[in-house]
Amino acid sequence: MKKILIIIFLFFSPLVFAIDEMDGMGDWSCQDWLKLNEVLKSESGPITMKDMTIQWLSGFVSGVNVVSASQNGEYVDLSSIMKDKGSLSDELVEFCERNQNSLVVEFIVDKMSDLEILK
Repeated sequence: MKKILIIIFLFFSPLVFAIDEMDGMGDWSCQDWLKLNEVLKSESGPITMKDMTIQWLSGFVSGVNVVSASQNGEYVDLSSIMKDKGSLSDELVEFCERNQNSLVVEFIVDKMSDLEILK
């Protein structure tokens, strides 16, 4: 019995630790986001910090849309902010420079209030 419990513990414990360590980009402070963005500017690769952030923002709003649509049949139109991703990234940088103690998620929540609600 002990062996089975140990095997179960060893099998599932990495998952538990991984869940504890996972957090979305929205949980980052603007100050931390700006630092990492600056570091990654010098890196050349297929995906930049801004790309990763836009992907996270899109996923976050999409998730909010799914919940909202299922609860009240309404969702926000992402097309207006996703048309110009460069501008959205620049707005995030400006927001974070002005609000270094804020969380990245606060930026997109503010942006969402400007978006058209669809049914």
